[in-house]
Amino acid sequence: WLLIFLLIRSTTTIGRKYAKSDEIGIPYGISIDNDSKSDNKVTIRDRDSWKQIRVPIEDVPDIIRNLCRLKISFAKCLEKYGEFKQ
Repeated sequence: WLLIFLLIRSTTTIGRKYAKSDEIGIPYGISIDNDSKSDNKVTIRDRDSWKQIRVPIEDVPDIIRNLCRLKISFAKCLEKYGEFKQ
């Protein structure tokens, strides 16, 4: 797997940012938002299902590594963390 990093810093809506990352084929989007500073969590979005999970920042490297190496599925992440709905 090739890990692609795309930083979009603009006033564009999150939906448009996700659409841009989907368009270029990024399988998992990681969003850092204003709440991330207070709760130390980020949102990971699955490109194929459009579902999201909210996870502790310290869990992100292991989650992304295991997803990319196909050691876990996004469905398993949903079971562990629950679906995040904005």
